[in-house]
Amino acid sequence: MNMSFGVSEMGTEGVCSACFTFSAPLALYPDYDNVFMGGKTVYLTLLSDSGNGYTSQPFYINSKSIDDTAVNITCYDRMMFAECDFPCTEEDFIDLSGKEIGMDINTVFAK
Repeated sequence: MNMSFGVSEMGTEGVCSACFTFSAPLALYPDYDNVFMGGKTVYLTLLSDSGNGYTSQPFYINSKSIDDTAVNITCYDRMMFAECDFPCTEEDFIDLSGKEIGMDINTVFAK
């Protein structure tokens, strides 16, 4: 299995998304459309000699393509889904006296 890692900006202003790609032998996955379904969760696991391991954050299958010998899969982390408008207006940053204010982090998470 060949793998590569990278960071992509996917056209989302100010959002950075982690990405990795891998290739799996087509001969082992003739039913690749069902095995590697779009949106399916993928985890990377690093195993040590002692049997302990580290499991990555979840990634999600974004796309796949095939060539003569392999299925090539591209996965992104959940920031891929972060492209959306933040529901606020300029008035959210102005107090009653007209002074510019910041937004409380709890308000950001709630919005």
